[in-house]
Amino acid sequence: MGGRALTTIDAESAQHGLVEVSHGDVKVVDRFDGKICATGRVMVSARASGEIRAEDVVVRGSFRGRLTCKTLIVCEHGWVDGEVSVRGEVTVAGTLSGAVTSAALSVHSSGRLVGRARCKELRVLPGAETQDCEINHAESKPSRYVVWLGRSRQGQQGPSFGALRDALLFVEQHNGPFEINLPNGRRLRGDNGLEVSASPSPI
Repeated sequence: MGGRALTTIDAESAQHGLVEVSHGDVKVVDRFDGKICATGRVMVSARASGEIRAEDVVVRGSFRGRLTCKTLIVCEHGWVDGEVSVRGEVTVAGTLSGAVTSAALSVHSSGRLVGRARCKELRVLPGAETQDCEINHAESKPSRYVVWLGRSRQGQQGPSFGALRDALLFVEQHNGPFEINLPNGRRLRGDNGLEVSASPSPI
């Protein structure tokens, strides 16, 4: 954390009200209900509710309420529910529900996205759950949807039929320009699910 001061909210500190930190980070290790304002990072490892305004937020526990920041990471066992506004990227390995607005949204294989999401770029890894999520509001339509596919369990070069089927169903559901990344370095691209073309990956 670069030597910045760390404020810890635990059982011995105030568990409700307003916490303001002008220079440093905040770590929540016990239940808290109120508002946290910090210029650095806020790390939630317990149950918290209310409002958080910070540069970066990492949730390993749970948070319910309003969240405003530059970057948000919801860890594998983390849970966030509420109104989320992120200027940069949201990374979801746990559960994120509610109304989400961000520049980029990445849902890992262990992640679950529920509610409404507005973003310019969306990445969804195989195994991620987005079935109950409404994406692609007219005023902020993503430039493209990106789906990453891994190798099949049998160790074959390409993905399993089921993984490819799920990716195409995702594309059809969200109806927008898409890109499906295959494990052999090739990409499938299309526009509105009507036409698909293959091209080598520059990576």
